[in-house]
Amino acid sequence: MTILSKETGYTKDEMHEICKYQFLKAEKVDEKTGETFPYLRSTTELSKQEFSELLEELFTWSSGTLGIVLPDPNEQVEMF
Repeated sequence: MTILSKETGYTKDEMHEICKYQFLKAEKVDEKTGETFPYLRSTTELSKQEFSELLEELFTWSSGTLGIVLPDPNEQVEMF
């Protein structure tokens, strides 16, 4: 989020919310009425596999849509 926020001008919190909206939209169904309600999932409720898939989607979106190539999470990067 630090790199994306610096490159786009959004705060880290704003960028986090943008990414949640982009990748973590879900729906809950009311069992009684059948009505669906949209909500945003939290990254804390994702399994390791889901989080890994989220990162892959984020990297693809960032480079393809925003033109920002993010480093691999295992790379050490100095931020100035």
